[in-house]
Amino acid sequence: MKRILILEDNVKTLTSLEKMIREISPEIITFPVQTYEEACVCAVKQQIDIFILDIILNTKQPGDTSGLAFAREMRNYKKYQLTPMIFITVLADPELYAYRELHSFGYLEKPFSMEEARKLVIKALENTVPVEKEKTIWLRKDGILFAVPLHKVICVETRNHILSIYLQDELLEIPYITIKEFMSEADGFGFFQCSRSTLVNKNYIKSVDMINRYISFRGTDKIVEVGLVYRKKFVREMKNG
Repeated sequence: MKRILILEDNVKTLTSLEKMIREISPEIITFPVQTYEEACVCAVKQQIDIFILDIILNTKQPGDTSGLAFAREMRNYKKYQLTPMIFITVLADPELYAYRELHSFGYLEKPFSMEEARKLVIKALENTVPVEKEKTIWLRKDGILFAVPLHKVICVETRNHILSIYLQDELLEIPYITIKEFMSEADGFGFFQCSRSTLVNKNYIKSVDMINRYISFRGTDKIVEVGLVYRKKFVREMKNG
């Protein structure tokens, strides 16, 4: 499931781009934002696969290049060093900066057609980088965002509306986050659901006792139960890797 962030201050253009992307595939998740600040929050919390960035976000401010500033900031993140970026611009010579300095995937020069945009987005989708093995997601607790490095998560359990995340060296408890919501954030990372309330990271599984229906893990005494309803599905997922 691909995620595309669109940073565009013009509501009409923003809506048209979002509609065009949905027509490419309804499975693509879009994050339409209008400001530098909104884009930063979204990019930190999510794992974005493609950025579509308007270079000039404030037409009332002479010389504004907020979109480029955002792109420069994203390139400082390891997870976004190779992520395709498509720039929307009215600048006379966008290649000079965008391609050389920020390694742009391509650009759309205003005025552009949605067909031009569609072709470029499809091409970018074919060149997206795989999700990193050390992916980090961000979960909110008491108004504070906590970093959760997925490669350190052993298993996840939910009870009484509290999500308990067992990491290598700590236990993190986040209220009012469901198993389904966690799975959505950790999309494609390798978690298997072994019961209604439990996820396990396949990379930490030491053994699976299907007779007594429990799972043990490397580096911890923690064990979890395999639910009767989930047993066949869990075994199938384990075999498929």
